[in-house]
Amino acid sequence: SGGGKTTLCSLIPRFYELKEGEILIDGKEIRGFTLRSLREHIGIVQQDVYLFSGTVMENIAYGKPGASFAEIQEAAKLAGAEE
Repeated sequence: SGGGKTTLCSLIPRFYELKEGEILIDGKEIRGFTLRSLREHIGIVQQDVYLFSGTVMENIAYGKPGASFAEIQEAAKLAGAEE
């Protein structure tokens, strides 16, 4: 639609740096957060569903490499995808 949603979703976790203006989170400029902190605490849910190649378990664990089996099971349960 050209509304800038994708651009905004790339600017908040700082995949791109702002050329002008600022983005604030709880009154703090995003450049004041480390990239790691931003990316660990912000999630984006796209409209299109996409599974990476691999098993469902590997897809669930994608965002946390090294996740234990118990962590993956808990994530699946919280997402309603445990069956």
